[in-house]
Amino acid sequence: MTKLGERIKKIRGKMTQKEFSEILGITQRAVINYEISGRVPRKKILNSICERFGICEQWLLTGEGPMRANADKREGRTCDTVAGESSVSSVQPIENTQSQSNKTCDMSQVSPSIRKNMELQERLLAAHERLLSLTEQNAELRLQLERRDMRIHELEKENAGLREAQKGAAAVFRAAAGDAG
Repeated sequence: MTKLGERIKKIRGKMTQKEFSEILGITQRAVINYEISGRVPRKKILNSICERFGICEQWLLTGEGPMRANADKREGRTCDTVAGESSVSSVQPIENTQSQSNKTCDMSQVSPSIRKNMELQERLLAAHERLLSLTEQNAELRLQLERRDMRIHELEKENAGLREAQKGAAAVFRAAAGDAG
């Protein structure tokens, strides 16, 4: 399970994946992919999770900062969710403020993974298309083979009939030759 998946599972708590998915308006398979496969939810889903469960987006994505929005006021850090956008704000004295890099979500590690996932999905799609094409070719070759086998069977029957006719003609010829002799 990925760390993001562990955090999503923590948010879900005792809810089933199905219940959680219904609240978010997504499929249960999507929740499974988030929790187990490490798939990163789209921004819309991230925002929905943060809004509906009062979660700080930065914590959800990175595990840093407070989990709950407005939960860590003792340290002077809050995570406010406003109109679907999470932001970490500081209410600490100026000499103790956090660096800007800690206030924003670093997606630099996620983007290459998403890009690689997309490339793999495209390769998988191409492989499926190739498999479909080969399956169609296989079916056509099997049909041709069946037609060939049927034609061979017809020719063998015809050949057997001609042999019988030839034997009958030879017997008649011998009988006629014996009568003439």
